[in-house]
Amino acid sequence: MPYTYTNSRGETYYLHYLEREHDDTGTPYVIYYFTKEPGDNTAEALPDEYTITESDGGLPLLEKTA
Repeated sequence: MPYTYTNSRGETYYLHYLEREHDDTGTPYVIYYFTKEPGDNTAEALPDEYTITESDGGLPLLEKTA
């Protein structure tokens, strides 16, 4: 089941992720982002170290907590 977030305007967004590696070191990292449509790389849960905030326009943003 994809992770969804409904903002203060009632719009639903789906959390996605991309797994990447740093070019110089090869160290893996993950990029998280929201879209209005589900996709192949939809996340099933919010990562533990993140919370969701909203921009002034209602776009959900991930904020690292620790």
